[in-house]
Amino acid sequence: MGGREATTGSIAFGIRRRVSASLFVAARIILAFLSAFGIANTATSQEISSEPIHVRGNVVSRWQINDTEASLLKGDCELAHGDRTVRADSILLVVDGPVGRVRTRFVIVGDSTKKGDRPQTLVLLTLDDPQIIAPRVLKKPVD
Repeated sequence: MGGREATTGSIAFGIRRRVSASLFVAARIILAFLSAFGIANTATSQEISSEPIHVRGNVVSRWQINDTEASLLKGDCELAHGDRTVRADSILLVVDGPVGRVRTRFVIVGDSTKKGDRPQTLVLLTLDDPQIIAPRVLKKPVD
């Protein structure tokens, strides 16, 4: 009988170890799900601004991607929304959504002469499309 008791103890320890590992994996999955849900909920619960978006640059290239409109402004660019203004070398806008809930995503590239300057991203929800002003309008840029 000594052999049986030794086997039972090691089986119980193995089961306990597997259950513990399974609970740890389940906890990680639940944590990942809740984190993703929290991020998605924060992104969709952003308030809609009644302030218009004004963007200007020397040259703008515009094109459609399905229901989305893309615009790339280059040269002495400025983005103004409310009391905030950002200046940049180039700004990429991707605009989608219905009137009343227009989502505009920006990639802002600053002064290329600054060392370590990285592109910034911004997402704004507004009632209407951004107003884009540029003296030269081009088609989709070539890859």
